[in-house]
Amino acid sequence: PTPRYTKVVATAFVNGRYKMKKQIFGDGTYGNLGAMVAAIVLDREARDTKLDTDPSSGSLREPLIKLIGVLRAMEYKSAPNFPPIVMTNLLDKIGQETQLIPNVFSFFLPDFSPPGKIAEAKLTAPEAQVLNAPKILGFLNGLYSLIDLGMTACFGGFGDKNTYSCDSYFSSSPEVMASRGYLTFTPSGDNPTTEEIVDEMALLLTGGNINIGSRSLIIASYNEALQNDGQEAALKVAQKLFVSTPEFHTANTFGSISTPRPSSEPPIPSDKPYKAIVYINLSGGLDSFNVLVPHSDCQGDTDGYTMYDKYASVRGQVALRKRDLHTITATDQVCLTFGIHPNLPFVKALYDDEELLFFSNVGYLSEPSTTKENWRQTTGSKTALFSHNTQQDEINVVDHWGEKDGRGIGGRMLDILALKDYNPGSISLNGIATALRSENISMTVSDASGYQKFNPLSELSGEILDKVRELNNAASISSSFYGETWAESLTQMLDENELLSNELANIDVDASFPDSDLGKQLQSVAKLMKTKDVRGTDRDFFYTSITGFDMHSKIEAPLIERLNTINGALEAFATEMKDHQNIWDDVVVVVVSEFARTLRENSSNGTDHAWGGNYFVASGSAAGGQILGTFPDDLSNEGPYVTEGIVIPTAPWESLWNGIAEWFGVSGLNDLTSVLPNRNAFTNLWTASDIFKNT
Repeated sequence: PTPRYTKVVATAFVNGRYKMKKQIFGDGTYGNLGAMVAAIVLDREARDTKLDTDPSSGSLREPLIKLIGVLRAMEYKSAPNFPPIVMTNLLDKIGQETQLIPNVFSFFLPDFSPPGKIAEAKLTAPEAQVLNAPKILGFLNGLYSLIDLGMTACFGGFGDKNTYSCDSYFSSSPEVMASRGYLTFTPSGDNPTTEEIVDEMALLLTGGNINIGSRSLIIASYNEALQNDGQEAALKVAQKLFVSTPEFHTANTFGSISTPRPSSEPPIPSDKPYKAIVYINLSGGLDSFNVLVPHSDCQGDTDGYTMYDKYASVRGQVALRKRDLHTITATDQVCLTFGIHPNLPFVKALYDDEELLFFSNVGYLSEPSTTKENWRQTTGSKTALFSHNTQQDEINVVDHWGEKDGRGIGGRMLDILALKDYNPGSISLNGIATALRSENISMTVSDASGYQKFNPLSELSGEILDKVRELNNAASISSSFYGETWAESLTQMLDENELLSNELANIDVDASFPDSDLGKQLQSVAKLMKTKDVRGTDRDFFYTSITGFDMHSKIEAPLIERLNTINGALEAFATEMKDHQNIWDDVVVVVVSEFARTLRENSSNGTDHAWGGNYFVASGSAAGGQILGTFPDDLSNEGPYVTEGIVIPTAPWESLWNGIAEWFGVSGLNDLTSVLPNRNAFTNLWTASDIFKNT
């Protein structure tokens, strides 16, 4: 909606009254819903069909709204003796589930803008955050299963488990298999024509917005199925095709042309040496001053009072006991001995083996010489420092002045490498990743829980792949940006599915990975690395992310759980890379979070949003066993870089990524500046030779 439309509706809600010509709705009471609904549905913007042809108008529809729309329009009815509707794991399958938001920001961020025409037009499409390959695949396979078999868990269905053998559906009817309910839609009227049936379904499922070419294709497909298999089969084919169209997934018209949308060319294996970055985003703000802790042999220590004592005094109830810490040695730091959180034993082992190094007091900086006296006027005035959304963007984009038009840190690296005749791969295991946004390299979004095949019921009900592709043909120049986003995303998913579904089904790993969120993602990364020749890549950037670090209360137990998760997943992954795939020297794991947390505890035994923090990088080629950066020499508010329990960083994100980009193959001042547009503002940038051995 336009700002004017939004204001009209908000005003009606506040005033409790809406006037349409001589008719008044509402009783003047604040929040009157009659007035608000009238303002929504009677406004000229709600009823102006000209807006349907405006490519920037409309929106993508939310997954749950689409699913409930199908159940209503196609007249879902429960089978006898079963509850009305039971659907399971919708959050994982389609990205949205009632009463199960994934975090405090709900299902998608309000300012999310997907790559492509929507981003180019400076528009937002929050719903596109779940418009990635696993969720598109989960949604379509779930609907196809519902249409063919009724409500069941089989073949990607949305229902609960009703059989131990889904293959039994190939020999028994859904009624015999006890599906929980069915779509019971029958066309209106006496003996309607195919055209009338398709038009009625178009009205119910797309608001009558279906384009002429798609309508003709669905009519022809209906007639073909009717002749071969009867009306029930014909209706199912039509339903599956309708729910695959851009018009079903958007609130606007889609202008298709007859030109097929180009598919990806089959990759050719690369003969260049392979390297991969595995980026682990700890979303929520890691309490990293309980990951790396001053222990002993510190500057200024006395027999009566040590830096650890000051740490314990500042942190209060959230401080770790000294005797529980794993110890590591360091040089050129305020302490010769540091402690690592007791639930990170493998991190300590990698550090001792010189395969892991810490980066101390790193965070978002717009300019050097940021201090506790001037931070509000310098960096603090350029960004929302303590906002999750903003700082997630900062760590994923690393482009202070917005010079690179929203492309991510990983995406820019891959763009540069493509110009150098590398074959880059961009893969997210956690939805559409801002860090991987690129100008030229398509992002593959994979699902850590496994890789489904598109339309696994094709043996039972017929293949529709070519028809689905045709329904999402190339769009006319005036077509909906939102419909184009759906069609482009669907086509990419289909290409990836054809390439990877069979390949990944036959690949396993040798290391034993934990059944945790990060364990599953890193296991998938390890499997995907085995497909590098099939994908034709010699440089891969993998994005993973886990949540649960925003610990404002009772921090001890949840932090232990999250660090156990990191430790176990990292150990399995490193074991697979070292002992089985033998590429540990060619892989670097980068672990970061949007910000650290306050040094002092709050009244709920938790910690709050802060700034500079401690992070780490692991690799067989890492110059490990060291701490780069400057660990604060005073953690109290009297220290030069601490204010109100917040540590002001001494190194920017550019320092960390500069050396990693060099190791990855980005070389030369111009290319490094293209990857890190603000790097020239700083002199304390780590190079590849600081972070890695033999570079």
